[in-house]
Amino acid sequence: MKKTLSILVVAFILVFALAPIQSVTAEVSSLKEPYDIYETFATNYPDRTPGSTGEANAATFIAEQLASIKNGGGAAYVGSNGGNTTESYIKTFKTTVSDSSVSGGSRDIVSRNVVAYKRSGVNNAKLLVISCEYGNAFSLTDDYGLTYRSEGAYEFSTSVAALISVAYQLRNTSLDFDVAFAFFGAGCYESRGVQDFLQNNEQTLLGNIDLYAVGGGKDLNIYYDEISTAHGKFFDERIARFGYDIKSAPFDKKYYSLDSDAFAVRHIGLSSSNYFFLKQGVPAVELFGYDWGTFSGDSILGTSSDTLSYMNANYDKADIQNRLELVRDFVAGSVTANSDLANAFEAYKGGYGGLTKRSTYWIFTGVALGLVVLLIAAGGVYYSRKTMTSNVPTFTASAEIVEKEEKDDVYDFFDNDETVGETKEKQDIDTQDDNNSRDDDDDIFGEL
Repeated sequence: MKKTLSILVVAFILVFALAPIQSVTAEVSSLKEPYDIYETFATNYPDRTPGSTGEANAATFIAEQLASIKNGGGAAYVGSNGGNTTESYIKTFKTTVSDSSVSGGSRDIVSRNVVAYKRSGVNNAKLLVISCEYGNAFSLTDDYGLTYRSEGAYEFSTSVAALISVAYQLRNTSLDFDVAFAFFGAGCYESRGVQDFLQNNEQTLLGNIDLYAVGGGKDLNIYYDEISTAHGKFFDERIARFGYDIKSAPFDKKYYSLDSDAFAVRHIGLSSSNYFFLKQGVPAVELFGYDWGTFSGDSILGTSSDTLSYMNANYDKADIQNRLELVRDFVAGSVTANSDLANAFEAYKGGYGGLTKRSTYWIFTGVALGLVVLLIAAGGVYYSRKTMTSNVPTFTASAEIVEKEEKDDVYDFFDNDETVGETKEKQDIDTQDDNNSRDDDDDIFGEL
């Protein structure tokens, strides 16, 4: 009897002791460590094709992570309707996509955005959107009928993990602006989720920080605009001050854009959500992993090589973990700068929304060329008049016609100015065509 009682006591102690440890471990795994989020997400949701059940399940996973983030007052974030249940963070939308395999060449799909809002409580607060895309092209086929089978482990899963981790990091932060943690669906269909969000958003936008393929590539890069910007300087100063291993992407790389007719440049830094914010004149930043040395060669993005197994075979776990933590710390730290960040974004005067838009680029180029032509023409006229004046031949008037030798008829003609108090004799001279006439071959303008 005593032996049985002892066993029960030991068992009770073990259960009591281990239960809290398991609970804490689960919380750390799902909320605090970006690598664990990445591995869980990439392993359990390899098919996140827009409109599929896999995409819906992936959206639910993200929403559950956001809903479980707590601060001192309970749920840290709310959905678009103000609630904090899992469903309140998910917004479905319908869109028509091209599909050559079906009759009519297109079909409707239902996709999902997952968005959690951090409300500041400030009246008329502006909205900072921190974003990424979470889907992939796993079940889609190319023009040759081949299935992509791209899991997007590098391209999207790493960004999802980093963004959830940023949301956790900012749970207790007080800000002067609102924040939206946005996970956009239907990314491989011209980023339809981003477009749907912007079309339905009614809040004034402060700016956008977008995460794209942050967990791989040789370098972590940051891209702002094709012009120098206040927010670009703000982030560059933070990178230098805190020693973040982040490279500033070169201007006008002419490699990639989602819509070649919209911008005068093509750049891998325009490959995600930030493109559509810039298109609306909203300041945007993109963080992305890339290797500029091989940008025209063997990128795995969007291919069947972008899988969890490829990432495990080609990257050390520690390297991916360090990269994701770098992204988390940089983004969260920049946001907590609060008013400094807001002031930098608000100073933006528009880059892609102005001169670098292809629609206005040629107009301004034409105006500039027109001004150059006018300046050249004006210079030519000035030079011609100066040459005309300097080459005017001199004539000696006969004594019987001109009473004052120092007065020259030629310059009176050019000035077209009659002096007050001219003598009657001089007026008679001007009207005497026979005495003051010249042959046509000797006319001043004929010579010129």
